[in-house]
Amino acid sequence: MNKRTSIQGNKFTSRQGDKKLTTCQLVHLLTCLLIITACSADPQYSTTYTCNFYFDTGKHPTSILTRSLDNPGMWTFVSVRQSQGINHVMVTPNNGDAEDIAMTTEIENHRVNYNNMGANNGIIVGCSNFSGIRAYDRQCPKCLDNARNSALEWDDNRQMVKCKSCQSAYMLENGSCTTAGIRLLEYKVAFSGPGSPLQVHN
Repeated sequence: MNKRTSIQGNKFTSRQGDKKLTTCQLVHLLTCLLIITACSADPQYSTTYTCNFYFDTGKHPTSILTRSLDNPGMWTFVSVRQSQGINHVMVTPNNGDAEDIAMTTEIENHRVNYNNMGANNGIIVGCSNFSGIRAYDRQCPKCLDNARNSALEWDDNRQMVKCKSCQSAYMLENGSCTTAGIRLLEYKVAFSGPGSPLQVHN
């Protein structure tokens, strides 16, 4: 059966079944679809805890954190502490000694707010083998669901992290848990290459 559609005034008329859809109804339908689309945020990235970390690799070209962005399999624990009015980015890699990077420039020390770094001032940043740079919250998501904080630590193979409280282990390559159907809380990464700023955010 051929289906013919005509426009009569402000009504769209379908000859098949003689169904009528007014302009107002059509606009309402499209608005609902847009709202549904807007609310369907990418489930890969967490918005539960605010995260907004900024680090200028151009000012710290030899730092462990900078090197980890271009070395597949290299991961770092990152947190920030303040000492004598100066912000310090604390970096602990999965393959060496920890590093204390003093933020001494005006922008890094006074214009950047380091208070929002996930669930408890700690993120994991590194370069995966197949998916580029990734960033996760350092807190165990299973423990967070049970209203307790538990910072993750490196597992023996250094490509995974493990929770000492609940014994859950997570693969850094994709953030998945090896024993349950949960993932690390993952954040978006903005980084355009060596010398550019790194931003980890929701």
